[in-house]
Amino acid sequence: MASWASGIEAVLFDLVGTLVSVVDRPELEWKRLYESLVSDGFRLSFQSFQDVYVKVHHAYLELRLREQREIGTTIWVADTLRALGFKAEPNDEAVIRAVEAFYEPFLEAMQLYPCVDRTLSKLAARFKLGLVINFSYAPVARKALARFRLEPYFHTVVISEEVG
Repeated sequence: MASWASGIEAVLFDLVGTLVSVVDRPELEWKRLYESLVSDGFRLSFQSFQDVYVKVHHAYLELRLREQREIGTTIWVADTLRALGFKAEPNDEAVIRAVEAFYEPFLEAMQLYPCVDRTLSKLAARFKLGLVINFSYAPVARKALARFRLEPYFHTVVISEEVG
């Protein structure tokens, strides 16, 4: 009788919802994003920023689906600021700080599922493991991997923002 694993050479995983759980706190994420921008000198109301961001984000979500490519969060934030009359580019330090601030609560809320280390250890002894993550800001995914010390288990890690 053939083993259930005969012919399997690799096992792929996702991160959020598979290896880690997250209780998202969007109100805190929005607050941190807005406060970071204001502290960097952007004079804008919370409501106007949020209204424009939601429209920009929605347009990029549609584009992502249509073109099957990732568009990073820094692009959404910079485009929102430009739509509000500010000079901003995705690689501006203020935009990056704001995106980092936005994702801090998300990263803090991540919890490793209890069985992950044991499961990955057993699987890594037998198969090549890969991590394929659909995430629009790769540094957060990388920080999560480091925080939970998951990198050694994986032969490859692919994050959508890094590959487009």
